[in-house]
Amino acid sequence: MNMKNKSLFFVLLLSLSFAFRGMAQDEGYTPPPRPVHNDVPKPDILERLYFGGNIGLQIGQGGYFAGIAPLAGYRITEKFSAGISLSYFRYDIATPYGQYQNNIYGGSVFARYFVLPNVFIHVEPKVLNGYWADGERSNLYPVLAGVGYRGKMAGRMSFYAMVLYDLNYSVLSPEASPISYTFGVGLGF
Repeated sequence: MNMKNKSLFFVLLLSLSFAFRGMAQDEGYTPPPRPVHNDVPKPDILERLYFGGNIGLQIGQGGYFAGIAPLAGYRITEKFSAGISLSYFRYDIATPYGQYQNNIYGGSVFARYFVLPNVFIHVEPKVLNGYWADGERSNLYPVLAGVGYRGKMAGRMSFYAMVLYDLNYSVLSPEASPISYTFGVGLGF
């Protein structure tokens, strides 16, 4: 090998050694940490569901009233919830015009918003099907709005009381007044 080739070989060897040395990892090098997700775990959908309802019975001279209205709701946020309710009422009352009997069934959707920890606003449009003053089975569409109070009981149980006003009150309504008082018990509410 001539001197020119030896010099070229030496330069090439030296270049390769620097190249390999630059490719080698520095022992003190640590890669940047991966981002850690500290997201709050989302609650289970079943924990946001609540159930409740009302049962009513009134017995007096000349008749009775009985009713049941179960409900299921979902807490969308800590303050706002919405849900559905089904209802069935049975009237059997003596009136000056004869015996009044009616089977009323229906359903509703509702929304509740807590303005204070235990005080809420309640809105509930309903559809009720029954025999009204005209003697024909037809629908009524009450729209209830008002305020309520929730009191905690043991575990996830609570009781509630509401004062509601029927914004669509009619003389055909089975209620004697547009103002109604509702009491109930809830699970998860």
